[in-house]
Amino acid sequence: MARFDVHRLKGAPDLLVVNVQAEFLDHLGSRVVVPLAPLGSVRQEVFSTLKPEIEVGGEPYILSTPDLGAALLSEFGEYVANVEARYRDDITRALDVLLTGF
Repeated sequence: MARFDVHRLKGAPDLLVVNVQAEFLDHLGSRVVVPLAPLGSVRQEVFSTLKPEIEVGGEPYILSTPDLGAALLSEFGEYVANVEARYRDDITRALDVLLTGF
């Protein structure tokens, strides 16, 4: 599973998550993920760097970075897309803001 892959979760097929874990830790049985919320379903922060807008499959989502969590490999369902080429910098900046404050 590649970093920046978007998957559905088996227990919540309407929920999309982005795998943000470094690939050299693939031997672990879980992945650090950030959920994607449909645009308009969550409050957009004034400081939008924390919650950037991301398009997946032609649909707009908000990267819900404050809801960062972990999912077991067994919880991952359907692969949807990889967003690295277009959103790597936005996602990395959002994680930096969450974890370091800038």
